[in-house]
Amino acid sequence: MKTKVLVLMVLIIAIAAMVAPVMAADSDTDSATVTADITGSMAISVGAATIDFGELTETDTDETETITVTTNYQGWAVTAHDALDVDTDPGVAKPGASVGALTQYTTAPGTWGTKYMANPLNVRSPGLADPVVAATDYHALTGAGLPLFTSQVGAAGAVVPVYFQQVYAAADDPLPETQTYRIVVTFAAGAA
Repeated sequence: MKTKVLVLMVLIIAIAAMVAPVMAADSDTDSATVTADITGSMAISVGAATIDFGELTETDTDETETITVTTNYQGWAVTAHDALDVDTDPGVAKPGASVGALTQYTTAPGTWGTKYMANPLNVRSPGLADPVVAATDYHALTGAGLPLFTSQVGAAGAVVPVYFQQVYAAADDPLPETQTYRIVVTFAAGAA
């Protein structure tokens, strides 16, 4: 009987030894490599949709607005230009000769006139990147990108004041109440 018990124990041990590796095979590990590419992002917003100088009777009038830039670029810049309204209202462009100047506009039906102010709209920013001209000097708005601030460093972006100045000239014609002088200033932000 001792032999039978011994044989039975050996068989149990042998079966257990065979089952143990099979049970271990039910558990396995593997790994995956996760990668990510971060693309540059930039958003720009202007505080107010409309800046109103009101009744121009003084030699010049100043208005202030803020621009907020949010970005993850380490170097970035912002420019301003008169796009002649092509990029905001396709098909209803203001006259090319009026680039940079507030121009006669009739709100309804939304048409441009032929009169425009003698002096262009002037713009400045404390961050204006021009090593020859101080940041306190105004620059005439043009159809090309006027650098407001360039080579800014910092991924968080910034809130920067932008100052507008309109110099009144005696040659500027008064307009009927249904019309106004208008310009659309386009701000563009990008990596520097």
